Amino acid sequence: MADKKKNEIILFLEKLKIKNHDNLVLSIENIEITDKLIQVVLNAGDRDNKDIEFVLKNWQSELIKFTGVDDCRVILTSHRKMNESFKEVPSFKKTVGEKYQLDHLGKIIAVASGKGGVGKSTIASNLSVAISNLGYKVGVLDADIYGPSQQKMFGIIGSETKIKDKKIQPEKINNLTLISMGMMIPDDQAIVWRGPMLMRAIQQLLVDVEWGHQDFTIIDLPPGTG
Repeated sequence: MADKKKNEIILFLEKLKIKNHDNLVLSIENIEITDKLIQVVLNAGDRDNKDIEFVLKNWQSELIKFTGVDDCRVILTSHRKMNESFKEVPSFKKTVGEKYQLDHLGKIIAVASGKGGVGKSTIASNLSVAISNLGYKVGVLDADIYGPSQQKMFGIIGSETKIKDKKIQPEKINNLTLISMGMMIPDDQAIVWRGPMLMRAIQQLLVDVEWGHQDFTIIDLPPGTG
């Protein structure tokens, strides 16, 4: 029954688009139906078009008339092609490298996730070991300031980070070079830095460490909410 209702709504919206908004690039991403609510998610390839706002209001009222439900929501999203997005986003080395020389870090691979506890740090450590086993020199930067874990992944417990010639000395394991905030603070000490202090800490881990020359550098990023 729900599938039949969805198909009816899709046909109705397609006719509505052809009749009034045939110039817009719109596609239906998802439809959710309950007894009192219908929610439609639209993908707009041209979301800056001035007609989009009118479409949202118009389609909501038309859907309420067509379906007879108490409420209808039309949500707009936009997915660009991957290559178009990359053209607009400057590379990490271009933005940071304008101020700091990072060529010695080799190819930089960032491991990220919007959610914590999904195995991001495990992937980062396994990836670094796998690459180093191929004979490459690999740097591992644990950028998760609030919840560092790479030092535990590599079994580094109670290590004291040293400073030499104004450079932080990382831990070296065969072809791996590792630095983590967990190597600099006790396990029972919480970090409550915010804003500039937090960014300065990440900056120091990136540019004030004696990295040497790496073929690859794996950056274990904090969760997206961190």
